[in-house]
Parts: sequence; C-alpha cells; structure tokens
Amino acid sequence: MSISEKLVIVKVVHPYSPVNNDELKLGKGDIITVTQKEDGGWWEGTLNGRTGWFPSNYVIEELSPIIPHSPFLLSDCSSSSVQGQHLKSSTTGRKVVAVAAHSIGSSSLLSEEQLKYRRMVLQDLIQSEEIFINELQDLWDNYLIHLPKIGILTTAESNILAGNFLDIIHLHSTLLLQPLRAEDIKPLKEQRIGRLFLDVAPKLETMGRSYCENHPKSCSDFGEA
Repeated sequence: MSISEKLVIVKVVHPYSPVNNDELKLGKGDIITVTQKEDGGWWEGTLNGRTGWFPSNYVIEELSPIIPHSPFLLSDCSSSSVQGQHLKSSTTGRKVVAVAAHSIGSSSLLSEEQLKYRRMVLQDLIQSEEIFINELQDLWDNYLIHLPKIGILTTAESNILAGNFLDIIHLHSTLLLQPLRAEDIKPLKEQRIGRLFLDVAPKLETMGRSYCENHPKSCSDFGEA
C-alpha cells in the first residue's frame, strides 16, 4: 500500500497491551492510521503521534479514501478531497501525522465521528507545534543566548550561528500556532485549516531555506577563526 495514494483508517474494537517496544497500546475506540500491511496478521500504524505494530484482528477498517498528492495537511471542508501527509521538521526531526476526514462537497455531510476525528487531528497539530516552539525557545534561552556571555563565541559569531532562529520561533507562534488555536475553539463544522497551511507554507519555506543556507557561512567563519 502506498500511503500517498490510499489512506487506510481503522478503529480498535479490542484493547491490546504491547509485548514489545515497537508495538502500539490499543484502547477500544482508538483510531489508527495504517502505514503498512504485512502478512501474518500484524500491521504498522500511527496512533497519537506514535508509530508501531498492532494485531490486525483487533481493528476494523473505517475509511479508505483516495488521497491526492499535496504538500499540505488538511483541505478546507468545502473541497471534495481527503488529504494526509507526514510533516518532518528540518530543525528537530519531529513528525506530525495529520489525516483529514472524508469530505464530499460540504462539511455537513461528515458524520459526527469523522468530525470528532478532525478535531483530534487538529489538537494533535496544536500540541506538536507547542512542543516544537518550546524546544526552540529552550534552546535559545538556555544555550544560544549565553554563548557570548561565557566567551565561547563573540556576539558577531553568535549572531551568525543563530541566524533567523528567533524569526522562526515568531513565525510558528504567530502565523501557525495562534491561528490553529483559533480554529480549535470554533464549532466542529466551522473549522477550516487548509487555507491556513496554504498561506503560511511559502513563508515557512523561505525562512527554513534561509536558516539552512546560513550554516555553511557559520562553519566557514568559525573555521577561519
């Protein structure tokens, strides 16, 4: 199964306690995004941001939509599509798995269970963004900002190393996390986040490229020093 072509969603009907570290703990009613099917009764999937193996006879298939190729997470409810994507942050290597519920023309056609699943995905995105931002802020507050003070780097060298680090934190906080929180407090059928990612994607790309391109300059300057 190719995850870029077909998305399989399953619902847990029997709880399961993992025996090995690479297995998922299942609770009745949990929703799992299947990432790989293997013969022998074990499938790989993602649950609450964690990927692992689980027994396939403990679940039933819920949704199996066709997914268009797209760099974004969720479509607006007004579009007749279902989108899923693994996002990987170039800064921390974290992964956020987001899956849109099945939408056909209007959010009014979504079942209550599908709407609740959309809310769960949105809350997972918010939590992941909060963790990501906190990690960046902690790195700045507890390490980067102190380098000139303790004499490891000059202020100029520290600025080169940091690059647009603070701008990245600000962008994620104001243009992504805050709007996601604003959507989360809306009624389920009024939530729209596809346009949010479409709008912020070019800014994220530009800022991320600028940060990465700064690294060779940092290495070169420190090597000469």
